[in-house]
Amino acid sequence: MEGRYCAYLRKSRADEVREKIEESYDALAHHRQTLEALASKMGVTVVHWYCDGIKSGDSIDARPQMQELLEAVQNGEWDGVLCMEVERLTRGDMIDQGTVGKAFMESGTLIVTPLKVYDPSSEADMEYFEFGLFMSRREYKAINKRLVAGRKASVREGQFIAREAPYGYDKCVVDGMKTLKPNDDARFIVAVFEAYARGDSYREIARMLDAMGARPARSAKWNSSSVFNIVKNPAYIGKVYWNVTQQTAYREFGRTRYKTVAGTDAIVVDGLHPPIISDELWEAACDRIAATPARKDYEQKNYYGRILTCAECGKALHYSESGNAKEPMFVHLRRGEGCQTKGCRVSRLDAVFCGALESIANDIEVSTGDAPDMRRHEFERSIAEASAAIEANFDRMERGIISEDDFVRRRKVLEERIDGARKMLDELPDENQERLAVTLKECIRAIQDPDVSVESKRKLIWSVVDRIEYMNRATQGKDDIKLDIYLR
Repeated sequence: MEGRYCAYLRKSRADEVREKIEESYDALAHHRQTLEALASKMGVTVVHWYCDGIKSGDSIDARPQMQELLEAVQNGEWDGVLCMEVERLTRGDMIDQGTVGKAFMESGTLIVTPLKVYDPSSEADMEYFEFGLFMSRREYKAINKRLVAGRKASVREGQFIAREAPYGYDKCVVDGMKTLKPNDDARFIVAVFEAYARGDSYREIARMLDAMGARPARSAKWNSSSVFNIVKNPAYIGKVYWNVTQQTAYREFGRTRYKTVAGTDAIVVDGLHPPIISDELWEAACDRIAATPARKDYEQKNYYGRILTCAECGKALHYSESGNAKEPMFVHLRRGEGCQTKGCRVSRLDAVFCGALESIANDIEVSTGDAPDMRRHEFERSIAEASAAIEANFDRMERGIISEDDFVRRRKVLEERIDGARKMLDELPDENQERLAVTLKECIRAIQDPDVSVESKRKLIWSVVDRIEYMNRATQGKDDIKLDIYLR
């Protein structure tokens, strides 16, 4: 077999369990050796390896390496893909399965497994492939149901089954049951609840914890959100919980986003672990949270949103109208915590951003030239008319109006016309690039127009820009803004 081949690796839950039982077993290394031996037997070379590790098979969105593989397959970069079994490619829903199947069928890319080679040009192979994915999906859903039922049963027994222990606790196993035990940081938890009960704000408590030498789990300093998560966590009075909140997906400006909502079948029961704080402190914290007035409807003013991030640390910049600034600012809340990127005025960022978009749009226009809309339309119409003529001639041949030889002669002439029109279409500038240049110019005009709503500006920016990486390391009183703009 000749051509360019790659391989895709992904661990399953069964592989992860076996690794825990057999310390010397490395699933990915074992799979790689197996596929290397298969490639050697077939006489092909694996040019590139894609690996998602222990990633869920439920959705392609959660597997970046699989997304890269699919894009390469769709672009015709590979003649074949090696994997341990077709189920490693996806166990997702019908949309994901259809996406994978369509990519391999349209590109003619082989799927090579130790048991079988799937040829997209073979109807029997593709039916077998689709059936394998269907059965894999059913098995995946059945496994998930059993796992969820087992987790719920463990929680009702008072076991703590979450991946990470709450701050102030360590995970442990007692009499075969998963639970928690307080550690040296438990004293900080008591201090947090006492401070909150006497009226201190989350920010004041965060500063207190930093002054006391408490080290948060994932950052250099404490912040208000971390403190809030502590004071509302029932684990500190000896409770365990399941599905109190859950994430739900929604679409925003063509992107899939996630938000946290209340769980539909929440479980909160007495846990096996000892409490850190008293019931009185917990009640005082709950009373204060309940007495806090609900925030009024938030008026969105930041049309960049989460796509504007620091190039150095990856944290999002925040829109602010507070402080002594004469106009709105983008501030970096992590400045000084190992990151020296400084904020800037919103108007200054707008100017730099619009300048960058204009440069990109001008480059596109230079490369595409004048918009060839009329020529494109004429070529497409010629292809459609010739295709319709072939169908009509086929009907005439079946009815005996024209001979088979006459049909073949006419079809050859029409197919040559179609091929010629398609070649001319391929030589035209990319229509998507033309539309992109127009959208970029619309985006610039919207940002510069104070009468355009924030929502409209946000929608335009998010429709063309995937992310903006911001850098500003200038000295005090100056700006040296650099933007790396990644288009969608």
